Amino acid sequence: MGTIALLLLAVLSSPISSIISPIAQKEEASSLYCFVKPPPKTVFNPRLLENITCTHFVFGEFSIDNAKGTPKFTNFDLIYAGSDGNIRNFLRLRQKHPKSKFLLGVRRSAPFTDSIQAKHVARGAKRAAVERNFDGIFFEFNGYHLETSSSAVFIKEISMGNGTMNTIGISARRVWQRDSVERIRQTINYVENVYVDMSTLPSNEDPLIITHIDPLWANGTVVYEDTIQGTVDKLSENGVMPNKVVVGFTAGGWMFEVPNVLRINHGDFATSEGKRIPYQDTCKTRGTIVFDNQTLDEVTLYRNTWVSANVPTRQGLGKKMGWVLSEKFAGIGISNIFDDDPHSKCGADPLPLHNFAMRMIRDVIPSSPAKCTRICYLETSRIDKSFPFDSLKSEFCSHIVIDYFDIDVQDVSMVREGADLLIARIDKWRLKIGEVAPRLILSIGGHQQTTTWSLLLADDVKRNELAKDILMKVDELNADGVEISWTLESMNNEFDKNNLNSFITDINTLSKKNPVEVVVAASAASTYSNWYDVEFLNKTVDLVVLQTHRLHSNRSPFTGHPSPLRATSSMNDQKMSWEEMVKYWTKFGMARKRIAVALSAAAISMTSLADQKSFGQTGPFGQAAFVSAFRAENLDIRTQQEICESIKMESANPEWVPIAEVPYLMRNGQFVAYENVRSAHIKAVWASMQGIGITVHDVDADDPHGICDNRTAFPLLSQISRVQVCPRCVKHHDFRKCSHKFKVSCSFDLKKSVPLFKTEIVPYERCTEVVVEQAKLSNSGRIHFHDPSEEENLKCLAKMRKKMVKCGMILSLSCGTSERQFTNLLIDNMTHTIDNIMEAMKKYELSGIQLDCENVIKRNNNIQFNSFVRNLRAKLDEHLAANKCRRTLSIRFSPHTSTPNQYYQISLLNKLDHVSIAVSDHHHTDRPFFYNNTEEENYETTLLTWLQSGVKPEKMILEISPFGIRSDGGKKHTMSQGNVCETAGNRAHFVENYETLTAYHKHSTGVLSIPTINTVKYKMGFAIRENLGGISFRSVNGDDYTGICGRGSFPILKSLYSSNTCH
Repeated sequence: MGTIALLLLAVLSSPISSIISPIAQKEEASSLYCFVKPPPKTVFNPRLLENITCTHFVFGEFSIDNAKGTPKFTNFDLIYAGSDGNIRNFLRLRQKHPKSKFLLGVRRSAPFTDSIQAKHVARGAKRAAVERNFDGIFFEFNGYHLETSSSAVFIKEISMGNGTMNTIGISARRVWQRDSVERIRQTINYVENVYVDMSTLPSNEDPLIITHIDPLWANGTVVYEDTIQGTVDKLSENGVMPNKVVVGFTAGGWMFEVPNVLRINHGDFATSEGKRIPYQDTCKTRGTIVFDNQTLDEVTLYRNTWVSANVPTRQGLGKKMGWVLSEKFAGIGISNIFDDDPHSKCGADPLPLHNFAMRMIRDVIPSSPAKCTRICYLETSRIDKSFPFDSLKSEFCSHIVIDYFDIDVQDVSMVREGADLLIARIDKWRLKIGEVAPRLILSIGGHQQTTTWSLLLADDVKRNELAKDILMKVDELNADGVEISWTLESMNNEFDKNNLNSFITDINTLSKKNPVEVVVAASAASTYSNWYDVEFLNKTVDLVVLQTHRLHSNRSPFTGHPSPLRATSSMNDQKMSWEEMVKYWTKFGMARKRIAVALSAAAISMTSLADQKSFGQTGPFGQAAFVSAFRAENLDIRTQQEICESIKMESANPEWVPIAEVPYLMRNGQFVAYENVRSAHIKAVWASMQGIGITVHDVDADDPHGICDNRTAFPLLSQISRVQVCPRCVKHHDFRKCSHKFKVSCSFDLKKSVPLFKTEIVPYERCTEVVVEQAKLSNSGRIHFHDPSEEENLKCLAKMRKKMVKCGMILSLSCGTSERQFTNLLIDNMTHTIDNIMEAMKKYELSGIQLDCENVIKRNNNIQFNSFVRNLRAKLDEHLAANKCRRTLSIRFSPHTSTPNQYYQISLLNKLDHVSIAVSDHHHTDRPFFYNNTEEENYETTLLTWLQSGVKPEKMILEISPFGIRSDGGKKHTMSQGNVCETAGNRAHFVENYETLTAYHKHSTGVLSIPTINTVKYKMGFAIRENLGGISFRSVNGDDYTGICGRGSFPILKSLYSSNTCH
């Protein structure tokens, strides 16, 4: 029985040297690895694989157990009886699969004597692959190589020169071996992927232990360590992320001789060693066949023989592969093609598991649910056969709306031409996505005039018939709801308003047993004419979509934008903006959770009669425009791709309108109003702060093929999905509990230089823990404070211990400023330092420690620091804290570390209570939150870096500062919330920046920039959406603790628990 310990694939390409943001790179299809290992003295026929499309073909498993690393080829491999050998036959597959990579498979059982030998072997293996015209190497370590550093030397060496790029593979058994994953983590930047071979599990170390084949999840008998989920979790905990992992499945199964086939479980003992058998033998096995719903394999029972095998069905291997593919792993693999019934002995087509894997990759789209109300509109007449549904990610849309019904006074309802064909394509796409697929909404009447609507709904019989027709189609097509779109023209009177209400009542009454979603599209014209019964709609419909993408028409005799966020002074109608329309609906009682605003990916063009130079005086909107019924609209720019191409060719001049937060461009006398990634970003953040949903019309115009930058399909939808967060409340935590699902860590600064207030008013009741800033480790390992008053403040807090109940009190501990001194401390006085920390814990009744040491951690002491953290964690676990809870240990890092896994042991960080990243600069103010300009430091980039390094989201907490800043002549001055109110006054108007997530106000003393309740609550929503462990409020000293701003004490901190449009 072979034991595969490490698989290493070397592909001739360039090494990966940095972490790449998933937002910045184009997603590729999942990989499929196929292995060709001909039995001895067998001639390989390449026709066997002509119809199997694998991204990586691997040939052989040649031994390189020699000092030079030269593979031991046989005559059959090179040349046989005057004919081409198997290697040449194998490489002929390039003609059929020109995009695939062809790899030489080698293995080594003997360990390396030293690093020098490891280098020689790597060079020899690489040389052999190049000489035989392979694209790379598939390397298998058959032993405990990963326990020694020479394996890392081998991996790095095989990546050097000739432009090589590696994919490391490791068996499921070796994942749990000491130092294996850590060694892979150390070399992860040299590799493309990690291949996990599931054929050999930890339990297989004893050949007598019975195991199921490739178990996906743990259950009553299958232990976590023997599962696919457990194996990949182990990798990710140590910094090897799922998007780097290829999961290898087994063709065939395990056969065991057992005492009693009716009483066998995974982990029991067999009477003889287990045997791996190919699929063609499993299908011929005699006995009773039982499908195990827990392990998802087929078990055959016959006398004393027990067989577990993978079966190529949706409920078996399909569920395993589907889970891997949907969880966005790098891909899947299937073991040797000669174990996959290559000659159809089972009576079906050859290579059944390989063909099944190809179908799974084709039919399963990596998917995540849309966590917010985000509706995508597809217009039937514009979605052609080339529209790439598979590029439309599931998380982009919570709902898909298509214009399905037209209405008519005589025929009542009619299906629009092409609508059923579009539904069929949507259904096929939704089936690939699975349970998280967007909900399907059928829209009615969006192309009909008011006269038709009025006559049809005024007739009680026809109105009821229309409701029945709609609901019958919704049921027939397995749709989820209906949109009523009386929007082409405005409603005319109270009769129209009442009849619309009656139509909604009919739909709700008829669908009472099987409720459907009811959506109402609301036009601006009908809104401002007061033709909507807002109070009625708030009680009877699921959602009102405000058509804020049609606030200006190209048939108007003046320029404008169809979707401005706010009105500019030059606009003819100040009500035609997102802000004003939302104000109207909320004023009359519409719940924000039932409102969605709209933008369109399509541009509109107008012929401006004004010179662009004059726009600077009055603004671009409201300028005279030429209107003609004979205007050739086919010459207009419409799509995002056309806009992008015009800008690239410099035939158009893009401009930005600050107050409206929208772009426009001038092109050959045409005024083109459109949306871009920046305007979509701003609107999505604004909508999130308002607690409302967002919709995107004309999705076909959103560069669906990613042509503009050759990277991002649906750029507007992608950006909206990236930044939109949903209204969520944080429940006030229970002081009687020690642990909390979402942490609110409050920092309290002991320094005299920050705003002072008595320790008695520290708002511990709003915090799961209070972090006291800050003590320092001396060179001798003792704990010191910068000033005696700081220790006195800490003692005052300690006296409040009983009042704080279970709220933690944490001491922030700096490690000094000298790297050399800190290194000496770790080497010479680590135990003494830990003892001093424990003594301080007892003296000040602390419940935990937060280390703030990054400025003194370098490559020459990071190993000692990791050891220090591990030993301190173990010491803290020996006793409970003063609040009778487990003592906590957390770490705070700066945002400057670009490769965390090169300095810190990720598996160790994942065992701490939390990790926070400092997003504040030396002025205590937050850095910009998003990275639309990648040259700026920002929180989003920092967060992605740490998550991609392997730190679990639930261990990360987002740091927020309430401090603001005053900029005056290049000088910056830190200001608390109270300082700002004293300077600017309570009525000062602050303009929010939806990219940096700050607000600013121009004052006589300089520009004041400060976080607001809105920006802080948005960040809270972002943390919840990303499943982070909580937030760190740094520090409470910067909040308005006196209430001078007129919002009560600590308004920023308290807003986290607010129930009004909360996050």
